[in-house]
Order: sequence, then structure tokens, then C-alpha cells
Amino acid sequence: MIDLCRERAESDGVSPRLYVQAIHELDLTRKYRTVYACGSFGIGGDGWQDREALERFYQALEPGGALLLDLHLPYKNARNWGYCAADKRHELPEEWPASGDRRRASDGSELELRVRVVGVDPLEQVITFQIREEMWRDGVRTAEEEYTLKDRVYLRNKMLLMLERAGFSRVDVRAGYTDAEPTAEDGVLVFIATK
Repeated sequence: MIDLCRERAESDGVSPRLYVQAIHELDLTRKYRTVYACGSFGIGGDGWQDREALERFYQALEPGGALLLDLHLPYKNARNWGYCAADKRHELPEEWPASGDRRRASDGSELELRVRVVGVDPLEQVITFQIREEMWRDGVRTAEEEYTLKDRVYLRNKMLLMLERAGFSRVDVRAGYTDAEPTAEDGVLVFIATK
């Protein structure tokens, strides 16, 4: 992904500094006015790593700078959220879906993504998924990869507390990618945390 980003940037005549780092190990060479974390917070790590990531984001900002962080709320996915109930967890792991989301790539191949829930720990607030990616060419599967992904669940108030503890002086919360105030009907919150 980084190589593709670099190629596209160069074709547009720009040379960005690109870093490959875990967000809890973020170590940048300068300060920024804005840090944007899109769809990455809480994935793959432990709670302490998420807290460390927020502190690293804070350190990467100029005074008055802002962290924009989106949070997908788990209760908007009834299937996944339902597995928090003790009488539902015994149904895990789910079977692989017969088919997944398939899209055509620029080289003519097709990429298919299938996801299943394999575990839910409501005490630790973690949902564990398995992800299977397949590449197809002319109806024949040419490659397959499988990964396990842990997604740590956060709700609004815990995120507000974590941002405050990381040092942010003001945090505004928005409904999705709008300027609206959030409600319980929203599936995505965007936190705008100011240093």
C-alpha cells in the first residue's frame, strides 16, 4: 500500500514522507497541524497500545493542532454485537460465508474479501475476526491469504476519557463525517481533539 501511495504521489509530482510504523510506536521527524487516523484505531493491539497511540498522536501535533479520529460503533452491527450475549458466544466461530465482496482490480483480476467472527470477549471488549482474501483470474482462484484481526471496542465516553488522559485540551464529537451532533442512531463518530 505504501509503494502504491508513493507511486501515485510521484505521478502527481509530490514526494511525501511516508512512514511504516505501528501507531503506538509512532515517531515522526516533525510536528503536524493535523493528524488524521481513519479506520485504524483499536485494531490489532491491546488497550495499553491504544492509549500509547493517543499519546504519540498528541506528541506529533503542534500546539493548537488537532487529531481527527473516527470510531465505528460496535452496536450498529447487530450480528457482531449480538455475540456479546453468553448464549450466543457458543455459536462461534461463524462458518465462512459462501461468497464475499468481490471487486475487479485495474489489472483485470478480481479480489474477493470474506470475513467471519471467530470470537467475542465482552469483558476485554474485543471482537476477533478472520479475514480471507482471494484473487481470481478468468474464474480461477490464483491466490489466497487469511488473517486474524482483533478489534478492540470503544464507545464514546471511554474514548473521551482516553483523549483527555492523553493530554488533549478540548474534544468535539461529530456524527459520522458531518458537522451534526451525534445521536444513538449514528454508526460512526468523529472525534476532533485539540492539543
